[in-house]
Amino acid sequence: MIKRKISLFLLLAMSTSLYSQTDTIKKADPTALFTINGNKDVVNYFNLYLDSRYDFNTTFNGQQTNNSNFQVNQTRMYLTTKFLDKVEFSMRYSLLNNNDNPLEFAVLEYFANEKWSFAAGRLMTGWGSFEIDYNGGELYMYSNIYPDIEVYSNGASVSYHTPKSKYTLQFISPGDGFVTEKYKNKAFGYLGLWQGELFDGKLKTRYGYGLLQHDASRYYNWVTIGNRLDIDNLQIEADWMFGYRNLNYSSILDLENNLGNTYIKDNATTLSLKYRIDKVVPYVKGMYSKRNDLDNGNAYSVVGIQGALEYYPFSEPLFKDIRLFASYNYQNTTFDKNLSNLNDSHQHQVICGVRWLVPLVKK
Repeated sequence: MIKRKISLFLLLAMSTSLYSQTDTIKKADPTALFTINGNKDVVNYFNLYLDSRYDFNTTFNGQQTNNSNFQVNQTRMYLTTKFLDKVEFSMRYSLLNNNDNPLEFAVLEYFANEKWSFAAGRLMTGWGSFEIDYNGGELYMYSNIYPDIEVYSNGASVSYHTPKSKYTLQFISPGDGFVTEKYKNKAFGYLGLWQGELFDGKLKTRYGYGLLQHDASRYYNWVTIGNRLDIDNLQIEADWMFGYRNLNYSSILDLENNLGNTYIKDNATTLSLKYRIDKVVPYVKGMYSKRNDLDNGNAYSVVGIQGALEYYPFSEPLFKDIRLFASYNYQNTTFDKNLSNLNDSHQHQVICGVRWLVPLVKK
């Protein structure tokens, strides 16, 4: 099945020669396995990647090892292309069988002029913060919010571009995490996002606000704020995410009783630092998440600490994105309110592996 999916994407890539009679495919220049030559006035660019990450993952507490195995973390095809300097299309498709919806996003965006663009399709939901915006293959530890927030949504958006900022208003159909069963086919969500650059690009922002319909009279609010500071080889990121939704967290905590979807309030803060030293990148991250179950009077909080080391062994353009990594993560879960009878949970995790965004075809 995976071989058939890969073949389909490669066929799609090579069929771009039909866009122009002068297009030809040849073996790579140093930046991709294959390149396409042709009329760039028609197809401005065409990039096809294999997005891959493969791990060895061990989790344990003070008494026993809970998990220790090799994992295929990601195997996905990522396509981005632009036509006639006006129309951009991007898509990412998972080749793993454990995904409920393997089509993660598929977005068609029209650039009316230098200021305005309009997009529709399966979008990346317009949350702020950098953690939610990251490709999952870039993360080794994350807050309570990231794993089960709706990162992708069906909808449309309009964006206003300036040299230093992009302002986006997004209209989506929210999923089960926000909408009652009765309203799931007629509810809407409205999100605003500011992506900015300040101080000569040293400070980058992702500030978002979301209003998501729950039923005829109720909306859930979300505030998601992210700041990134780049100073030479040092990168610092700080995120704050706060909002309301419905979630069944019984399996997350391994509770005996299945609570079903309950009304919860999430509040999370993350802080990370990276410093590049030639081919080596030390990566430290801290996280605090607080979750309140407003229906059942339950609450718990998670404090996490990560220490990781990334190594980029190659400098050649084709292989420069190959990354070897190792990460140690510690998370302490503390229970409160009606869960205060539970003991604290201490989880240790060691992850090591390889990641490569493979440039298959470029134009």
